Amino acid sequence: MRLLNKVQILLFLPLTLGAATVYTTPVALVGSGQSLGNLNTYVTLDRETNILGDPASVRHGFRESTNQRYYALGWSVAMEPSAGGQATPIDTSFHSAHQETSYHVGTAVLRKKFFLPYEIGYPRAGHYLLERGSGSAGPLLVRSRLLLPAGSSVEQTTLKGWKYALIRFRGEGFAILWGSTSAVAFESKPLAGAVELLTKYEWPEGEDFSLSFLYSPGQDEHASKMLLNAAFDTNQPDAPNTRGSLLRIRHLLTESESAIERYVHTATLLTPDPVINRANTWSKVTQLRLQAQYRWGDGFSNNPPSDIVVGRDSMWYLMGSNYYAQAWSRKLLDLWFAHGLEPNGKFTEYMTASQDPLFTDDYGLNINDITPLLIMAASHYYSLTGDRGFLLQVYPSLLRSAELIQSQRSAGDNNHSW
Repeated sequence: MRLLNKVQILLFLPLTLGAATVYTTPVALVGSGQSLGNLNTYVTLDRETNILGDPASVRHGFRESTNQRYYALGWSVAMEPSAGGQATPIDTSFHSAHQETSYHVGTAVLRKKFFLPYEIGYPRAGHYLLERGSGSAGPLLVRSRLLLPAGSSVEQTTLKGWKYALIRFRGEGFAILWGSTSAVAFESKPLAGAVELLTKYEWPEGEDFSLSFLYSPGQDEHASKMLLNAAFDTNQPDAPNTRGSLLRIRHLLTESESAIERYVHTATLLTPDPVINRANTWSKVTQLRLQAQYRWGDGFSNNPPSDIVVGRDSMWYLMGSNYYAQAWSRKLLDLWFAHGLEPNGKFTEYMTASQDPLFTDDYGLNINDITPLLIMAASHYYSLTGDRGFLLQVYPSLLRSAELIQSQRSAGDNNHSW
């Protein structure tokens, strides 16, 4: 009877888990914000939903996965009444696709959201969406402080009278800073190891506001035009305009949330304990944020946003992702079989997957735990997916790996027991 009751509980658990995944905490009790990531970019936020700007930490600014360069070193956005005063932070909420902090301006409530596009739109971008809640705050000013790598050059550029910032990075690469209203103030100056870009925008009453940073790591001379196309809907005859900019940002956020929810609702674990259900959901969300596109293939790092991909950690990652993100699991396995497998069948300990040339290290071991672990991961993936193409491709390599393990079981001249 006890088992039957548990089954009945499972049947009546709600299928929509979105609201249960949100954590909201007073700002004063939040130590730091969460980290967000997509295939190309990774950022870490503070408790007021600004991007950390601490150069002593690897988890600050916008870091590109394919070349491991920073394209911004930090970014903070502040709101204040045009007539004077300041916005007071209230609480911060962690969502699957974004983080947001609520603020008071008098009796009015404002919300500041930040997100990275996930499987939608241009991925090398970060977007702020500032929304008006209850009460009237009147006209507002938005102040942006963007820290750029040393050697970056900044110019104020105009498109149909709309003022925005165009950034050129040392060596190669471009970026733009684009607001849903035209910039009204603009200043850039060198700092120790960085360039500070300060911009100010008017936030009209009755409107929301958005601010976007988009970068391109390449040398394409048309990169700035491509970034503008990604920032707003250029198909509108009157573009750029506030309405179109906000429509684009809201669409990107909604579609990013939907993309993550598709994974969350695949292979769902339902138990009578809501804490366990929530933990399972957030474990998926966290795994999705760590999926990176490196120079040599797709992988994940146990020390994001670095490109160090470790074999044993990949195995444990696959034991989860094989259930709900199978297409990406195949890409991670492909990376290991293409670049992490030695001729004798031993899998290397780790690789730096964006370094050119690729670097791998096995610590000079004759055998390691990673070899059997990745055999297990490949078996687990095939058992769940039935991906026969994968099996035919890797089976000869798996035989070599198994034979290596078997050969190292016999004690020889260089293998003594104590």
